[in-house]
Amino acid sequence: KEETTLTVGDIWASESFNEIGLPHVMPIPILSVNEDGIMYAVLNDIFQEPLPDHVNEFGQVLGDRLVAKANYMIRFDILLNKVLSFTKISQHGELRWLTPYLIATDFSSYLQDHTV
Repeated sequence: KEETTLTVGDIWASESFNEIGLPHVMPIPILSVNEDGIMYAVLNDIFQEPLPDHVNEFGQVLGDRLVAKANYMIRFDILLNKVLSFTKISQHGELRWLTPYLIATDFSSYLQDHTV
């Protein structure tokens, strides 16, 4: 049931989110089916790196590649606007697109508990 609304800006403005130092990237939300008011979210922190050997005669870069900084999974209390726990899923250089269709289990039981 809907109890409140939450925007991406609300998540980014959360004191706990910023204390942890999580990246301000678009979260991919997944509502918990067995915890009211809890949302899990995947944060894919990536950047585009130009490929220097793909430049045309006018100096325009024709291609780039995506490089992962890190991927995170957070457990977020929607009502308190607070990160309850998080885990870093991958490190720099390991590009993993984590999306809800890849997470078809109760992944919350596998999260490392980094209490904030």
